[in-house]
Amino acid sequence: DLSLDLDRSSLSAKVQALGLPIEELWAAGRRALAPRLPSEDWVARMDQLKGRLTVSASIDGPWSAPNASVDPILLDSLTLGSEPMGSIRISGRRSAEGWEATEIRWEGGPGDLLANGRLTEDGQLELQGDLSSLDLSILNTLGFGLPPVQGRASVSFAARGPANEPLVDGSAVLQDFTAG
Repeated sequence: DLSLDLDRSSLSAKVQALGLPIEELWAAGRRALAPRLPSEDWVARMDQLKGRLTVSASIDGPWSAPNASVDPILLDSLTLGSEPMGSIRISGRRSAEGWEATEIRWEGGPGDLLANGRLTEDGQLELQGDLSSLDLSILNTLGFGLPPVQGRASVSFAARGPANEPLVDGSAVLQDFTAG
């Protein structure tokens, strides 16, 4: 659904995409996106990611600085190789001040995340959240170069400041932790 007001140089649009296969989206964008990932290991992991993407968004306002709202971006039935990764739901909006994620929720995977935050147009970040019951063996799967770890962690965090170097505060509780 799209409407344009040429006299006011504005637009209004509603967009929906339902159940798009993530692996096909990755395959279509791989050549452009892979060089932006931190390493070839990350590219290999993305090659193993499967699931579905559903998006519902609206855009309105002047062409030069439209407002946008997403409710939701939903990634579901996620797997990384044979590992179930649950679902991720993001709701938020963009305005002249920047981007705001009103809800970032990851459930049914190796842990549960609930977070929200904002990123201003001048690069200032404000993010807070809680990650609970994280199965630490996922760190082995993701390949952070750590010795093998086991156990569970719950983490509360807040990050503020420049997005490229934010100040991060947090606390963690580890259960049944072993390394090596």
